[in-house]
Amino acid sequence: EADFSECPYAVEAFRAEIRDWLNEMEEKHPGTKYQILRSYDKLFPILAKHYAKRKLNRCKICGQPTTGEICKACQFKLQVHEKAKERFNL
Repeated sequence: EADFSECPYAVEAFRAEIRDWLNEMEEKHPGTKYQILRSYDKLFPILAKHYAKRKLNRCKICGQPTTGEICKACQFKLQVHEKAKERFNL
């Protein structure tokens, strides 16, 4: 079962900006969010066939759902730490 709680790195992500932009677009153009959902509903069967065979795991670091061993957010964070260690001789 997947854990749908908020990712611990969500505050570092730009998803809040996207949410604000979507709300702004909905205010300027009512029905925007509905049209996005309708598009998703049309694409879902195609995507489901393509991704149905993928196994969902838990990230070894943060526990969030991922198709690999470590989620992309944690991979990115590890890369940043490695680059910082190299650059600053830590």
